[in-house]
Amino acid sequence: MLNTNVMYNLPSFASYVASIHLADISTNFTKVLKEKQLYLSETDKLLPEDIFNKRCLINLQKLLKGLATPKPSKALEEYFYLWYPHLPDNCCNYLLITDTILSFFHIHQQLLLQYLPYYTSDVSQAVNIAGDIGKLFANVERKVLHTHLQQQQDVLVKSQHLLSEAQEIAQVGSWEWDLASDQILFSEQMLHIFGLKPDQSILTPQLYLQLLHPGDVQKAFEIFHECINTGQSFAFEHRIIDAEKQSRWVLCKGKIIRNTKGHVERLVGASVDISEQKQAQKQLLETNQELAHTAQLLRDLNNKLEQRVAERSAELLVAIEKIRQLLKREQIAHLETDLHRKQVENLFMQAPVALGIFNGPHHIIVLANQALCNIWGRSQDEVVGKPLFEALPELKGQVYENLLETVFTSGELYVGNEVPGSITRNGKRVDGFLNFVYQPVKNAEGEITSIITVANEVTEQVIYRKKTEESESRVLRILDSMPEIAWTANTDGKNTFLNKKWFEFTGYYSTKLFHELSPIIVHEADTDRAKKLWEHSVATGEAFQAEYRLKRRDGEYRWVLVRALALRNEAGAITEWVGTATDIHEQKQIQDFLYTVLEAIPHLAWTSLPNESSVNYYNKRWYQYTALTPEESIGGGWKNIVHPDDFALTVERITAGRKAGQPWEVENRYRRAADGMYRWHLSRAVPIKDASGNISLWVGTATDIHDQKNTQYALEHTLDELNEKNFELDQFVYKTSHDLRAPLSTILGLVTILKQEKEECVKNQYIDLIESRVNKLDKFIKSMLDYSRNTRTGVSCEQVDLEALAKECVHELEYMKHFSRVQIILDIRQKQLYTDLFRLKIIFSNLISNAIKYQDFAKEQSRLTIEISTSAQSCIIRFTDNGIGIEQAYQDRIFNMFFRASENSEGSGLGLYIIKQGLAALNGTISFSSEIGVGTEFVITLPLVNPV
Repeated sequence: MLNTNVMYNLPSFASYVASIHLADISTNFTKVLKEKQLYLSETDKLLPEDIFNKRCLINLQKLLKGLATPKPSKALEEYFYLWYPHLPDNCCNYLLITDTILSFFHIHQQLLLQYLPYYTSDVSQAVNIAGDIGKLFANVERKVLHTHLQQQQDVLVKSQHLLSEAQEIAQVGSWEWDLASDQILFSEQMLHIFGLKPDQSILTPQLYLQLLHPGDVQKAFEIFHECINTGQSFAFEHRIIDAEKQSRWVLCKGKIIRNTKGHVERLVGASVDISEQKQAQKQLLETNQELAHTAQLLRDLNNKLEQRVAERSAELLVAIEKIRQLLKREQIAHLETDLHRKQVENLFMQAPVALGIFNGPHHIIVLANQALCNIWGRSQDEVVGKPLFEALPELKGQVYENLLETVFTSGELYVGNEVPGSITRNGKRVDGFLNFVYQPVKNAEGEITSIITVANEVTEQVIYRKKTEESESRVLRILDSMPEIAWTANTDGKNTFLNKKWFEFTGYYSTKLFHELSPIIVHEADTDRAKKLWEHSVATGEAFQAEYRLKRRDGEYRWVLVRALALRNEAGAITEWVGTATDIHEQKQIQDFLYTVLEAIPHLAWTSLPNESSVNYYNKRWYQYTALTPEESIGGGWKNIVHPDDFALTVERITAGRKAGQPWEVENRYRRAADGMYRWHLSRAVPIKDASGNISLWVGTATDIHDQKNTQYALEHTLDELNEKNFELDQFVYKTSHDLRAPLSTILGLVTILKQEKEECVKNQYIDLIESRVNKLDKFIKSMLDYSRNTRTGVSCEQVDLEALAKECVHELEYMKHFSRVQIILDIRQKQLYTDLFRLKIIFSNLISNAIKYQDFAKEQSRLTIEISTSAQSCIIRFTDNGIGIEQAYQDRIFNMFFRASENSEGSGLGLYIIKQGLAALNGTISFSSEIGVGTEFVITLPLVNPV
């Protein structure tokens, strides 16, 4: 036996250690400590090796001394904490920490086990000490695991912080819908998009749907429901109503997350506000439609005007020629016969244009055909024989008066085109426009005797033309006010209009874009390519898009993105081209900088163009990892190194992301060339958009997450085990709290009545009732404790009086709110059942209380019918009510924990869940049918058990 004095005397103890040939072990032990730098303090690093060895033995001596105390395990733990803070900072890997700690304590264990026989001869005491050493190792492993979990949590917090910053920069919000709790968690950016407050970050699906535009609620519900049922990802646009009651457009994208058992556990996704893009699309569409409509109106108007002018001109020429011939005959023959006068009058009266003759300086109306009278709004009897300005006084002072005087005085012909004027028709003042001719008539002496007028009203054509010109002018003003270069071109591809931005940018006041000016303002390296693309669009009608460098007025060549669309008429023929040119010079520079960054990052990276699915660039890290050449990589080379099991999912995510124009990501495996190993990567791609919101480039990265995936699997396995144990505990707690509410509600009701009662004798009666309810509550609590034990020991069956049980449950709930409105009907044809009384009572109480809580107050009488019967092998219990019913959309989830089938529910959402759990223990089943406004029926089936 080791002498105690020797133990506590360092020199003697060291000598003794040397004498039992442990010097080599001690030296090796301290050597290991020194190599791994696991000193107890920083100053020990400077000690000579022999002093360091002694220092280690002193620490070991303290440990053994501590083992002699009443609590040796406490000494072991304190010794562990002396060493633990000096673990090197770079020991962040789980395996490194575990190996380091366990190897270090394994050396201690070897020394301790060798010292124990010399420390005590008591075998029992030695065994206890050895047991404490074993506990220490268990504590060490537990502390190591705790340290690792804490580090992982720190990494997760940092990742979440980086994700939040990225979402804020990109103005993308994320959300998570936990199906178990039926709650949706919003990120900070989501709150900003929806105009919510920070304390509103957790929503129920019902509250979320209330934030949507009423016209999009059904669509969103169907998409979420389909995603949960089919497991397919989704992306759709919907409107929301923000805090200012304004409608905004949001693009929502999401997918499901399954647990290790393959069940759908969560929905996660992201949303981005696309209101500005939608508004821009709408404005461009409206502008294109208005331009097309205006162009069509102009063409139609021009055709009509040309046709009308040609017809009227021909009529006027014929009429004038006939008049001249008649006048010539009149001058020659002096209108000697009445026959000649009648012919002239008939010709005037039947002419297709307005004709009139005014005699003398007072312009006496001697003839006015019906067409002219229609213009004046008078009959022939009202005007013929009267001076013009007496018959039509409203013309006095207008332009016609001076024109008539001038023609009558000068004898010169006057032709008026679209001359404005106003006339009184049917008592109303009417403004209009006329095309007319004033032709002077002379006698044989050459004196002017009268004036012949030929007129045509063109008011409708003038108004229509002015409206068309105004519409065309408005469209051109819109184009002229755009912050980008805007232009139009005819069907031959030649420019017909360029806005002010063009002149400000180029300094050239010309519309010859691809002809005379093309070699001057377009970079020589881009001219041929841009011209060929434009000629192809003009020939085929396809949309035009090209990037090329345009010379600014200061001589700098700047990159621009040019787009154009063809406007078509109703027949589908191209009538005009409308286009824009956007300055993307800075964006191109950013892309150049982007490639520099991609070459510097340690991840695999690539880019591709918006209209192509193949890759056009890989960074050097890609070639190092895959050992592929650029010729093997560019295009679809990535397909050859993706794990075959991940290929279909990868293609699906890429296709969906490109189609939606939204970022996509997927976890897949790439083959490493160095060892042929497939390693897990997180592949992501985001679209780079220009100022107009159009995608100009896709940028993707692949981050090696192989080690994280392995760690995640281990953690998830551990968490699943913990969750199962927590679920069992939560189930018992929630069942107890839920079913204690009914008797407590009764007691509170009696207390309320007692406070209002003034007669002592009646108060005593209520106190007795309260006492009886408290006793029943106490009995119920004890029953729950028994139930807790029964869940571990199996179902306890006994003979149950079903009628007595139903009446007892009804009696216990008679003080519930609105209980008196419900008529409860018992139809019990099966009196006895051999089953678990306690579980069956919980089932009865929950279904009866639900019928009371969810009764339909719009109905004059609420009813609940409890029908109990038997079949050949089972007992059938029906609970039928005429309550509010359960919505069809919720019927597949009413047995989920925490789920409430109605917004009016005041319960915890556990009742039906507890019922299903209880029936599972009894080998029973439950089904239901429900209709809104009609009611609900629950059917319970329990096996008939032989008491033997």
